Amino acid sequence: MLPAWDDAYSVHNKKIDEQHKKLFELAGYAYICADRKITRAEIKQLLSGFFNYMREHFRDEEEYMRSIGYPRLQEHQSIHQEIVQGLAEVVKNTSSTNDLKEKLGIIAKNWLLQHILKEDMQIEQYRQQKDSEKTKDSEKIGAQKAQYVCDCLNKKHSIALEVHEKISKGAQLRCKVCKQPVRFEKLL
Repeated sequence: MLPAWDDAYSVHNKKIDEQHKKLFELAGYAYICADRKITRAEIKQLLSGFFNYMREHFRDEEEYMRSIGYPRLQEHQSIHQEIVQGLAEVVKNTSSTNDLKEKLGIIAKNWLLQHILKEDMQIEQYRQQKDSEKTKDSEKIGAQKAQYVCDCLNKKHSIALEVHEKISKGAQLRCKVCKQPVRFEKLL
């Protein structure tokens, strides 16, 4: 039996997740068909739908990987090509309906388990790592301060970088004691 879709398989991209859900459904149907009486025409229709949907999904998934700077994009594209070619070979080299049904069930199970649950989860791990690094970088930036001075004797003002950026763009900040505008001295 094939696993059902679970949010644990999410790559946190709505379009890709919806496509993965649909592929789970198609793969599940293909797997079930291996144990049912089904005509060659029904198998061809199922294969055609599976094929077309996979190509659309692979195109969208590759676009998503490009958008997040996924470093294994070319390797992943090769895997996509192998899946499509493998499915085409099975269809071309299978003579009986029963043999085709059996191979279709095996492909659906192996493809689903190996590709979405293994390969696509690596994309999600990369995205999570990248998001974590962005968060750490923004925390570092947020922790940085700028030092300002005013007309008070030996008075230093430690100002958050966001406020420093606003001052750099024309905003004014005055010392609460001498009431004079603060002047930038250095980044801390």
